[in-house]
Amino acid sequence: MSIFSDCQIVLDLTTSVNFKKKTEIRKKITENGGIISYIVTKKSTHVVCNDPEKADISYKCKMATKYGLPVVSLDYIHDCVDQGRLLNTDNYILVGKTKSQEFSSGKVPASKYQSKDVTKKKIKIDPKGVKVWHPGNKNSPDYNEEKYEVAKFAMFQKYDKLKETTMFYNLEIHVAEPVDLNRSDCYRFRIYSHYGSTQDIEEAVVEYRYIITSDDALHVYAYLYNEQSRPPRNMNVIYQPMMRNISRKFQKMVEEYGMDTRPLSSSVVELMEHIWKEATGEIEEVISSPLQSLKLEQIEKAEAILLKCKNCSDNQQRTGLVDEFYSCLPHRRKHIPLDIELRAWLSQKQDICQVMVSFTVIAT
Repeated sequence: MSIFSDCQIVLDLTTSVNFKKKTEIRKKITENGGIISYIVTKKSTHVVCNDPEKADISYKCKMATKYGLPVVSLDYIHDCVDQGRLLNTDNYILVGKTKSQEFSSGKVPASKYQSKDVTKKKIKIDPKGVKVWHPGNKNSPDYNEEKYEVAKFAMFQKYDKLKETTMFYNLEIHVAEPVDLNRSDCYRFRIYSHYGSTQDIEEAVVEYRYIITSDDALHVYAYLYNEQSRPPRNMNVIYQPMMRNISRKFQKMVEEYGMDTRPLSSSVVELMEHIWKEATGEIEEVISSPLQSLKLEQIEKAEAILLKCKNCSDNQQRTGLVDEFYSCLPHRRKHIPLDIELRAWLSQKQDICQVMVSFTVIAT
């Protein structure tokens, strides 16, 4: 298993870390199985900060503290890679208490599944009710135009037969430090949309939607994404950006990192479809529930049970965990592995879970 597998790492780096260094850090994380995230959410696992002074006031670090995530120094990434394993974060903490300090003070963090039972269900923002602002409006909320990042984006196009032109729609999530931390009307998240005809870019419409939390920003983004990709619009997702249609920061990202826009050959597409159909077909022969009915939380719980089973040395407890796994993911044939079969059984079930996760993510 890779060092940072199952890790979603948020980088909170100041300008003192130059572009080359940032690229090296990102590469270290991604090449060792980690995922770089620009937004701190409950699914994040670490926030990496290079400036201890900034860690006390940074929005990303504050969100990490809120979610109980470790805010660690850059040394954590380097040392993990040097030692070839995921290290304990206690020696690298910049903000808050270490896990051992929390434990010694009598505070025991709840597990992912325990916390769900006691947490009230959050009411999501109504995307239709979010105010839309346009450039040039003097009453628009203040936003850090110089230092925002593009955390997520999508680009759509479709030929309009009636208008005899190609229509486009670009969507981005912007994340920035508030211009004033003491003001409640300074937003951290912004949904940027730009749409119109490719033949008349100057007349295209730019819209801003300002959002307070990352969860709400993702919710509004998903709503707008689905609005364009589903009926009646049915716009097509594209992967080659038109530089005039995207925000300035997105343009800079494309220039710095580049985007691989080469289309896959028909033979590669055919092979991928074959592998995918074969994989899902095999799963449907194993799992008794319809693949479409499986939820991501259900699969993640099954994976957590497999991990417990792997680390369990007591045969009776292990049998109970196997039963729990089958209850979580009902199988057509239930097989209790013997000791000598356990390793192969765990590997097979983990592979199945991974394919199901991929299917679930793509299907949603």
